[in-house]
Amino acid sequence: RLDAVRYRYTSKDEKDLPFTINVFNSKKQNQNVITLEVESNENCNMGFSKIERLTIAMNSGGADIEVLKKGNNNVEIDQGNNMILWHVSNIKEEGNAVLSFASEKI
Repeated sequence: RLDAVRYRYTSKDEKDLPFTINVFNSKKQNQNVITLEVESNENCNMGFSKIERLTIAMNSGGADIEVLKKGNNNVEIDQGNNMILWHVSNIKEEGNAVLSFASEKI
C-alpha cells in the first residue's frame, strides 16, 4: 500500500498555506550548500491539526550530494532517478525542520 497525497490549491493569501519552504544557498569550501527549512504555519486558515509524513522531492541533477544536517528526519539519495527525498515525520509537533546538503555541481 502506498499512501500519497498530492494537492493543488491556488491562493494569494499566505495564511492559506499549511507550511512554507525557505531555501538558502551559500558557498563553503568550494561547494554549494543548500539549506531548506520547512516551517509550520500556525495561522493556517485551512485548519490542519497535524501534518505527518511530509516528503519533499528535489532533483539532484546527478550531482554527488553530501548531507550536512537533517535533524530527526530521513533523507534518501536516489541516484538512479537523480532525486533527493526528504521525509519529515511531523511538522506540527516539530514546528520546523531543516535540511542542509552540499555539492560541487549544484
